[in-house]
Amino acid sequence: MKDIFEANFETEEIANFVQNSGEYYSNRFKLIQNNKRPIIWNWGAFLFAGFWFLYRKMYATGLIILAITIYSSNIIRSTWLCWAISIFCGLFANYIYLIHCDEKLTEIAKLADDEKEAEILKQGGVSLKGLIISVILLFVTAGIYVFCTGQY
Repeated sequence: MKDIFEANFETEEIANFVQNSGEYYSNRFKLIQNNKRPIIWNWGAFLFAGFWFLYRKMYATGLIILAITIYSSNIIRSTWLCWAISIFCGLFANYIYLIHCDEKLTEIAKLADDEKEAEILKQGGVSLKGLIISVILLFVTAGIYVFCTGQY
């Protein structure tokens, strides 16, 4: 397995892949690598947990976090688990995003030079569409839950 603390990428490469807030994440990733610690705080991930991951095109991670959050808050009614998920996301989101970026950039590096830029634009950046769809699904799920349980 590749040691993410030893991953070698150009600041410009990361900034192009991340697109929105590229400089911010380049600096965060360098801090993670220089300190050799995966913990660095991210307020967006803390406040919006699964939605932040979906916005950053980490769909599987985002959906898993949303599912656990919905389950813990509505089914087992565990406030402490919801807080634990938010804190976990706040602490480790940048590290998880670094791994995501590194994996995607490693895949893209194998492509022909004329294909790389288009693939970076396609796989990188953010997804407002994914975020909007997830918010709509959350409201639909909440509506179904309220309808089925009769709890308002």
